[in-house]
Amino acid sequence: MEADSVENRLRKTWRALAEATPSGTGWQTIALSTENGRHFRAGILFPEKSEAVLVHFDLAEIPEDIALPNGKGFYLVNAGPLEGQSGLWMALCRQPIGDSGMFLRMAADVLNVCSSAPEDRKAEQELRGFVSRIAAWQNFMKRAGRPLSVPQQMGLCGELEIFNDLLEAGVGPLSVLSFWQGPSDGLHDFVLPSGALEVKSTVTPAKIRVSSAEQLDISIMDPLFLAVINFSVDRDRGKTLAEYIDKIRQKIWSNFSARQIFDSLLLEMGILIDNNSTNKYERFLLISKYFFEVNSDFPVLNRQNLPPEVVEIKYSLNTESLERFSTSLSTILEKSGAC
Repeated sequence: MEADSVENRLRKTWRALAEATPSGTGWQTIALSTENGRHFRAGILFPEKSEAVLVHFDLAEIPEDIALPNGKGFYLVNAGPLEGQSGLWMALCRQPIGDSGMFLRMAADVLNVCSSAPEDRKAEQELRGFVSRIAAWQNFMKRAGRPLSVPQQMGLCGELEIFNDLLEAGVGPLSVLSFWQGPSDGLHDFVLPSGALEVKSTVTPAKIRVSSAEQLDISIMDPLFLAVINFSVDRDRGKTLAEYIDKIRQKIWSNFSARQIFDSLLLEMGILIDNNSTNKYERFLLISKYFFEVNSDFPVLNRQNLPPEVVEIKYSLNTESLERFSTSLSTILEKSGAC
Protein backbone atom coordinates (compact mmCIF):
# COMPACT_ATOMS: atom_id res chain seq x y z
CA MET A 1 0.00 0.00 0.00
CA GLU A 2 1.19 3.53 -0.80
CA ALA A 3 0.67 6.01 2.06
CA ASP A 4 -1.05 8.67 -0.08
CA SER A 5 -3.40 6.20 -1.73
CA VAL A 6 -4.28 4.61 1.62
CA GLU A 7 -5.09 8.02 3.09
CA ASN A 8 -7.34 8.85 0.13
CA ARG A 9 -9.14 5.52 0.37
CA LEU A 10 -9.71 5.96 4.09
CA ARG A 11 -11.13 9.46 3.61
CA LYS A 12 -13.55 8.29 0.92
CA THR A 13 -14.59 5.18 2.83
CA TRP A 14 -15.26 7.00 6.10
CA ARG A 15 -17.23 9.65 4.22
CA ALA A 16 -19.33 7.01 2.46
CA LEU A 17 -20.05 5.16 5.71
CA ALA A 18 -21.03 8.36 7.52
CA GLU A 19 -23.41 9.38 4.72
CA ALA A 20 -24.96 5.93 4.34
CA THR A 21 -25.55 5.36 8.05
CA PRO A 22 -27.03 8.49 9.61
CA SER A 23 -28.19 6.57 12.71
CA GLY A 24 -27.86 3.19 14.35
CA THR A 25 -25.50 1.35 16.67
CA GLY A 26 -22.50 -0.90 16.27
CA TRP A 27 -19.89 -1.26 13.56
CA GLN A 28 -20.34 -0.35 9.93
CA THR A 29 -17.31 -1.40 7.89
CA ILE A 30 -16.07 -1.72 4.32
CA ALA A 31 -13.24 -4.00 3.21
CA LEU A 32 -10.08 -2.17 2.19
CA SER A 33 -7.91 -5.01 1.00
CA THR A 34 -6.52 -8.45 1.63
CA GLU A 35 -2.71 -8.42 1.62
CA ASN A 36 -0.78 -11.68 2.00
CA GLY A 37 -3.82 -13.33 3.57
CA ARG A 38 -4.41 -10.41 5.95
CA HIS A 39 -7.72 -8.58 6.11
CA PHE A 40 -8.14 -4.82 6.58
CA ARG A 41 -11.33 -2.80 6.89
CA ALA A 42 -12.28 0.84 7.40
CA GLY A 43 -15.19 1.46 9.70
CA ILE A 44 -17.23 3.77 11.87
CA LEU A 45 -18.59 2.86 15.30
CA PHE A 46 -22.09 4.21 15.88
CA PRO A 47 -23.56 6.10 17.67
CA GLU A 48 -20.15 7.49 18.69
CA LYS A 49 -19.28 8.03 15.00
CA SER A 50 -15.71 6.99 15.73
CA GLU A 51 -13.67 6.56 12.56
CA ALA A 52 -11.50 3.45 12.67
CA VAL A 53 -9.29 1.04 10.81
CA LEU A 54 -9.70 -2.64 11.64
CA VAL A 55 -7.05 -5.33 11.26
CA HIS A 56 -7.74 -9.05 11.52
CA PHE A 57 -5.48 -11.38 13.52
CA ASP A 58 -5.90 -15.14 13.53
CA LEU A 59 -5.88 -15.39 17.33
CA ALA A 60 -8.52 -16.49 19.82
CA GLU A 61 -7.61 -13.79 22.36
CA ILE A 62 -5.15 -11.03 23.16
CA PRO A 63 -2.09 -12.34 25.06
CA GLU A 64 -2.21 -11.22 28.69
CA ASP A 65 1.11 -9.37 28.54
CA ILE A 66 0.00 -7.06 25.71
CA ALA A 67 -1.28 -3.71 27.00
CA LEU A 68 -3.43 -1.83 24.52
CA PRO A 69 -2.26 1.79 24.08
CA ASN A 70 -4.80 4.53 24.66
CA GLY A 71 -3.55 7.89 23.51
CA LYS A 72 -4.65 11.47 23.31
CA GLY A 73 -7.04 11.42 20.39
CA PHE A 74 -7.27 7.67 19.74
CA TYR A 75 -7.96 4.33 21.39
CA LEU A 76 -7.47 0.67 20.50
CA VAL A 77 -10.15 -1.96 21.14
CA ASN A 78 -11.01 -5.53 20.27
CA ALA A 79 -14.03 -5.16 17.99
CA GLY A 80 -14.86 -8.86 18.32
CA PRO A 81 -15.82 -11.17 15.44
CA LEU A 82 -16.76 -9.33 12.25
CA GLU A 83 -18.03 -10.40 8.86
CA GLY A 84 -18.34 -14.02 9.95
CA GLN A 85 -14.59 -14.34 10.56
CA SER A 86 -13.28 -15.90 13.74
CA GLY A 87 -10.26 -14.40 15.46
CA LEU A 88 -9.53 -10.86 16.59
CA TRP A 89 -10.54 -7.69 14.80
CA MET A 90 -8.46 -4.93 16.40
CA ALA A 91 -9.92 -1.48 15.85
CA LEU A 92 -7.83 1.69 16.00
CA CYS A 93 -10.42 4.42 16.62
CA ARG A 94 -10.31 8.20 16.62
CA GLN A 95 -11.72 9.96 19.66
CA PRO A 96 -13.92 13.02 19.02
CA ILE A 97 -11.16 15.27 20.38
CA GLY A 98 -8.54 13.66 18.14
CA ASP A 99 -7.01 15.59 15.25
CA SER A 100 -8.47 14.03 12.11
CA GLY A 101 -5.41 14.73 9.96
CA MET A 102 -2.98 13.21 12.45
CA PHE A 103 -5.22 10.18 12.96
CA LEU A 104 -5.43 9.68 9.20
CA ARG A 105 -1.63 9.63 8.91
CA MET A 106 -1.33 7.21 11.82
CA ALA A 107 -4.03 4.89 10.44
CA ALA A 108 -2.44 4.81 6.98
CA ASP A 109 1.01 4.17 8.45
CA VAL A 110 -0.22 1.31 10.64
CA LEU A 111 -1.99 -0.31 7.68
CA ASN A 112 1.16 0.01 5.56
CA VAL A 113 3.26 -1.66 8.25
CA CYS A 114 0.79 -4.52 8.67
CA SER A 115 0.35 -5.10 4.95
CA SER A 116 4.10 -5.22 4.26
CA ALA A 117 4.90 -7.80 6.96
CA PRO A 118 6.40 -11.09 5.72
CA GLU A 119 3.84 -13.76 4.85
CA ASP A 120 5.36 -16.28 7.24
CA ARG A 121 5.06 -14.01 10.27
CA LYS A 122 3.07 -15.60 13.09
CA ALA A 123 -0.21 -13.99 14.14
CA GLU A 124 1.03 -13.13 17.63
CA GLN A 125 4.14 -11.48 16.16
CA GLU A 126 1.89 -9.46 13.86
CA LEU A 127 -0.29 -8.34 16.76
CA ARG A 128 2.73 -7.32 18.84
CA GLY A 129 4.13 -5.36 15.91
CA PHE A 130 0.75 -3.68 15.37
CA VAL A 131 0.46 -2.64 19.03
CA SER A 132 4.10 -1.53 19.15
CA ARG A 133 3.63 0.73 16.14
CA ILE A 134 0.58 2.36 17.71
CA ALA A 135 2.51 2.85 20.97
CA ALA A 136 5.26 4.57 18.96
CA TRP A 137 2.66 6.91 17.49
CA GLN A 138 1.41 7.57 21.01
CA ASN A 139 4.89 8.77 21.99
CA PHE A 140 5.19 10.75 18.76
CA MET A 141 2.00 12.65 19.58
CA LYS A 142 3.39 13.55 23.00
CA ARG A 143 6.42 15.14 21.32
CA ALA A 144 4.70 16.51 18.21
CA GLY A 145 4.97 20.28 17.90
CA ARG A 146 8.42 20.33 19.52
CA PRO A 147 10.84 20.31 16.58
CA LEU A 148 14.40 19.16 17.13
CA SER A 149 16.87 21.95 17.79
CA VAL A 150 19.93 22.24 15.54
CA PRO A 151 22.21 20.68 18.22
CA GLN A 152 19.73 17.81 18.61
CA GLN A 153 19.67 17.27 14.85
CA MET A 154 23.46 17.26 14.75
CA GLY A 155 23.68 14.83 17.66
CA LEU A 156 21.30 12.42 15.97
CA CYS A 157 23.17 12.73 12.66
CA GLY A 158 26.31 11.72 14.53
CA GLU A 159 24.63 8.68 16.05
CA LEU A 160 23.32 7.64 12.64
CA GLU A 161 26.80 8.07 11.17
CA ILE A 162 28.06 5.50 13.69
CA PHE A 163 24.96 3.35 13.11
CA ASN A 164 25.91 3.25 9.43
CA ASP A 165 29.56 2.48 10.27
CA LEU A 166 28.45 -0.53 12.31
CA LEU A 167 26.34 -1.80 9.41
CA GLU A 168 29.27 -1.27 7.03
CA ALA A 169 31.48 -3.25 9.41
CA GLY A 170 29.17 -6.24 9.06
CA VAL A 171 27.16 -5.97 12.27
CA GLY A 172 23.58 -7.13 11.64
CA PRO A 173 20.84 -4.47 11.65
CA LEU A 174 18.91 -6.04 14.53
CA SER A 175 22.12 -6.14 16.59
CA VAL A 176 22.89 -2.48 15.83
CA LEU A 177 19.34 -1.55 16.83
CA SER A 178 19.73 -3.44 20.11
CA PHE A 179 22.99 -1.55 20.80
CA TRP A 180 21.52 1.89 20.01
CA GLN A 181 20.38 3.60 23.23
CA GLY A 182 20.22 7.18 21.95
CA PRO A 183 16.44 7.13 21.38
CA SER A 184 15.85 6.17 25.02
CA ASP A 185 18.23 8.86 26.33
CA GLY A 186 20.58 6.24 27.77
CA LEU A 187 23.81 7.15 29.54
CA HIS A 188 25.73 5.95 26.46
CA ASP A 189 24.62 6.10 22.83
CA PHE A 190 25.58 2.50 21.99
CA VAL A 191 25.74 -0.24 24.62
CA LEU A 192 27.74 -3.11 23.13
CA PRO A 193 27.89 -6.76 24.26
CA SER A 194 30.87 -5.75 26.40
CA GLY A 195 31.24 -2.05 27.07
CA ALA A 196 29.81 1.02 25.36
CA LEU A 197 30.46 3.63 22.69
CA GLU A 198 29.59 7.25 23.37
CA VAL A 199 29.14 9.59 20.38
CA LYS A 200 29.92 13.30 20.54
CA SER A 201 29.04 15.54 17.59
CA THR A 202 30.36 19.08 17.37
CA VAL A 203 30.78 22.05 15.06
CA THR A 204 33.46 23.45 17.35
CA PRO A 205 36.83 22.00 16.32
CA ALA A 206 38.75 20.19 19.07
CA LYS A 207 36.04 20.63 21.69
CA ILE A 208 33.30 18.33 22.99
CA ARG A 209 30.82 18.58 25.83
CA VAL A 210 30.45 15.81 28.43
CA SER A 211 27.00 15.88 29.99
CA SER A 212 27.69 14.26 33.38
CA ALA A 213 30.33 12.84 35.69
CA GLU A 214 29.05 9.35 34.90
CA GLN A 215 29.22 9.47 31.11
CA LEU A 216 32.95 8.74 30.74
CA ASP A 217 33.39 6.85 34.01
CA ILE A 218 34.99 3.44 33.41
CA SER A 219 33.93 2.27 36.88
CA ILE A 220 30.39 2.29 35.46
CA MET A 221 31.15 0.92 31.98
CA ASP A 222 34.36 -0.77 30.86
CA PRO A 223 35.58 -1.00 28.14
CA LEU A 224 34.36 2.45 27.17
CA PHE A 225 34.95 4.15 23.83
CA LEU A 226 34.37 7.64 22.48
CA ALA A 227 33.53 8.68 18.92
CA VAL A 228 34.07 12.36 18.11
CA ILE A 229 32.40 13.58 14.92
CA ASN A 230 33.15 17.05 13.60
CA PHE A 231 30.54 18.66 11.36
CA SER A 232 30.17 22.01 9.70
CA VAL A 233 26.87 23.60 8.79
CA ASP A 234 26.92 23.61 4.99
CA ARG A 235 23.66 24.27 3.14
CA ASP A 236 25.22 23.39 -0.22
CA ARG A 237 27.17 20.19 0.43
CA GLY A 238 25.77 18.97 3.74
CA LYS A 239 23.20 16.26 4.44
CA THR A 240 20.04 16.66 6.48
CA LEU A 241 18.83 14.39 9.26
CA ALA A 242 16.15 13.13 6.85
CA GLU A 243 18.89 12.07 4.41
CA TYR A 244 20.83 10.28 7.14
CA ILE A 245 17.65 8.45 8.10
CA ASP A 246 16.88 7.53 4.49
CA LYS A 247 20.38 6.09 4.06
CA ILE A 248 19.87 3.77 7.03
CA ARG A 249 16.40 2.75 5.89
CA GLN A 250 17.71 1.82 2.45
CA LYS A 251 20.40 -0.38 3.97
CA ILE A 252 18.01 -2.26 6.26
CA TRP A 253 15.03 -2.27 3.87
CA SER A 254 15.12 -6.02 3.23
CA ASN A 255 14.91 -6.78 6.96
CA PHE A 256 11.28 -6.05 7.85
CA SER A 257 11.73 -6.39 11.62
CA ALA A 258 14.72 -4.03 11.63
CA ARG A 259 12.93 -1.47 9.47
CA GLN A 260 9.85 -1.61 11.71
CA ILE A 261 11.91 -1.14 14.88
CA PHE A 262 13.96 1.70 13.35
CA ASP A 263 10.88 3.60 12.17
CA SER A 264 9.16 3.11 15.53
CA LEU A 265 12.21 4.48 17.37
CA LEU A 266 12.11 7.57 15.16
CA LEU A 267 8.42 8.05 15.92
CA GLU A 268 9.11 7.76 19.65
CA MET A 269 11.65 10.57 19.27
CA GLY A 270 9.00 12.73 17.60
CA ILE A 271 10.42 12.30 14.09
CA LEU A 272 8.05 11.66 11.19
CA ILE A 273 9.79 11.54 7.83
CA ASP A 274 7.66 12.60 4.87
CA ASN A 275 8.15 14.17 1.45
CA ASN A 276 8.78 17.61 2.99
CA SER A 277 11.17 16.46 5.72
CA THR A 278 14.39 17.58 4.03
CA ASN A 279 13.24 21.21 4.17
CA LYS A 280 12.74 21.02 7.94
CA TYR A 281 16.32 20.25 8.87
CA GLU A 282 19.74 21.87 8.86
CA ARG A 283 22.45 20.48 6.57
CA PHE A 284 25.64 19.10 8.11
CA LEU A 285 28.87 18.30 6.28
CA LEU A 286 31.04 15.61 7.85
CA ILE A 287 34.55 17.02 8.40
CA SER A 288 36.28 14.36 10.50
CA LYS A 289 35.64 11.35 12.71
CA TYR A 290 37.88 9.98 15.46
CA PHE A 291 37.64 7.10 17.91
CA PHE A 292 39.22 6.99 21.38
CA GLU A 293 39.46 4.44 24.16
CA VAL A 294 38.64 5.77 27.62
CA ASN A 295 41.01 4.21 30.17
CA SER A 296 42.33 5.08 33.62
CA ASP A 297 44.65 7.76 32.16
CA PHE A 298 41.95 9.44 30.08
CA PRO A 299 41.26 13.03 31.25
CA VAL A 300 37.79 12.93 32.82
CA LEU A 301 35.87 14.25 35.77
CA ASN A 302 34.07 11.48 37.64
CA ARG A 303 32.82 10.58 41.10
CA GLN A 304 36.24 9.33 42.12
CA ASN A 305 37.99 12.69 41.56
CA LEU A 306 35.20 15.12 42.47
CA PRO A 307 34.36 16.42 45.95
CA PRO A 308 31.25 14.71 47.36
CA GLU A 309 29.58 18.12 47.58
CA VAL A 310 29.50 18.32 43.76
CA VAL A 311 26.26 16.60 42.81
CA GLU A 312 26.04 17.54 39.13
CA ILE A 313 28.59 18.64 36.55
CA LYS A 314 29.04 19.25 32.81
CA TYR A 315 32.43 19.90 31.28
CA SER A 316 34.28 20.29 27.99
CA LEU A 317 37.25 18.33 26.63
CA ASN A 318 39.95 19.50 24.25
CA THR A 319 40.18 16.61 21.78
CA GLU A 320 43.53 17.79 20.35
CA SER A 321 45.23 16.39 23.46
CA LEU A 322 43.64 12.94 23.13
CA GLU A 323 45.75 11.52 20.30
CA ARG A 324 47.48 8.95 22.53
CA PHE A 325 44.07 7.38 23.25
CA SER A 326 43.21 6.95 19.56
CA THR A 327 41.74 3.65 18.39
CA SER A 328 39.74 2.32 15.45
CA LEU A 329 36.23 1.02 14.98
CA SER A 330 37.55 -2.44 14.15
CA THR A 331 39.41 -2.52 17.48
CA ILE A 332 36.29 -1.34 19.29
CA LEU A 333 34.22 -4.11 17.72
CA GLU A 334 36.84 -6.71 18.61
CA LYS A 335 37.26 -5.60 22.24
CA SER A 336 33.52 -5.22 22.80
CA GLY A 337 32.55 -8.53 21.20
CA ALA A 338 30.24 -6.74 18.77
CA CYS A 339 31.41 -8.66 15.72
